[in-house]
Amino acid sequence: HTRCLSDWSSDVCSSDLASTTITMVVNVSPTATNLTNSVSVAVDGESNTGNNTATDNTTILQPDLTISKSTAGSFTRGTNGTYTITVTNAGTGPTANDITVTDTLPAGLTFVSASGTGWTVTSSSSTSGQVVLTRTTSLAASATSSISLVVAISMSANDLTNSVSVSTADRKSTRLNSS
Repeated sequence: HTRCLSDWSSDVCSSDLASTTITMVVNVSPTATNLTNSVSVAVDGESNTGNNTATDNTTILQPDLTISKSTAGSFTRGTNGTYTITVTNAGTGPTANDITVTDTLPAGLTFVSASGTGWTVTSSSSTSGQVVLTRTTSLAASATSSISLVVAISMSANDLTNSVSVSTADRKSTRLNSS
């Protein structure tokens, strides 16, 4: 006697099969870290029910982006200065989505240029001082990627605080995503 669930195909429920493999494809939440998947099977009249369950523990590999910024040399009024922005994937898996770096320049600094392998300036505004860069290629686990950001320093610039942040739709945490 063979009993089948209504959503199984008839060949899975054939009474002459000794074993059957069922493959499931699932979507994993971007915030998932570990999954435990359990399965059980039951049949009427079975003599040994002690081997009817199985569990699989799966670690989800995820990116975890961090960002830092430093100056290359001293800044002098009336000249250009260079910031080095470094994005690091401190996670266990590569990024799967675009990475966005947003740098909000303070009064006294004006965007001149930005460059870095895989990075594109997607917007810059002299009014808001916001510079947005995007990377569309994956950043592997433990990998870093640097951006050279050149700014013009006005003659009226004083002590400056410049903030930068990094984001991606698949990041693990936000604890070190600003500098």
